[in-house]
Amino acid sequence: MTLDPYLSEQIHAAESTGHEIQAILSVGADADAHEIAGRVVDRVRQITGQAPGVVNVLKNLGLIVVSARAEFLRHMIEQPEFESASANRTTPPPGKPAG
Repeated sequence: MTLDPYLSEQIHAAESTGHEIQAILSVGADADAHEIAGRVVDRVRQITGQAPGVVNVLKNLGLIVVSARAEFLRHMIEQPEFESASANRTTPPPGKPAG
């Protein structure tokens, strides 16, 4: 699994704030992204006791975009169904300092 270092930084930073962050998870073009998203979200929900804020499936691209708290995302990216995980946002939101 390929993990974007910027996503790792965002997860680490969000652990103390409780803010949701966004990740793009790749299941590969040949996989059923809808089925995998449902199965993995349910599994991680059972592990963490949390639910994601938003889950968007881009089926034709084999991508799942998830907005969730750090603990949920940390467990989500550890699931074996994913080929890669990247940060959806690589710059701070407006009004937030970089870093």
